[in-house]
Amino acid sequence: MRDGNRDAIKEWLKSVASRWDTIRPFVSVAFEAAAVDPELRTLADAWLEEAISDIAEGLDAAGRFEPQTRRLRGVLAMAQLDYVALHWREGRWNADLDGVIDVLGDSWSDLLGDRSVGARRSGTRGA
Repeated sequence: MRDGNRDAIKEWLKSVASRWDTIRPFVSVAFEAAAVDPELRTLADAWLEEAISDIAEGLDAAGRFEPQTRRLRGVLAMAQLDYVALHWREGRWNADLDGVIDVLGDSWSDLLGDRSVGARRSGTRGA
């Protein structure tokens, strides 16, 4: 997070996505159980909070974006990742895994990345 490089963000997301098929059944069951079990809800919330805090801390260390937006950026990024990780399957949304990572990586890069590093996606932004 500290680096903010679009390619590094996409590579990290790709490594995380390589485990989705393996962990999805466990995460799905835990998510459903958390709806009725307060202890599991607390654990799930704590896991998500840790990831959000890690993002905010990385943005703090990088000095990127207004301080009051850093946590919200972490919340939004994790909401995207969590939803996609739980719901994407091969052939779903007319996107293969590389396409999902490409779009999710672009979103994370826009939301969290260093806007001063490298060129923006070609054809999507003016000069």
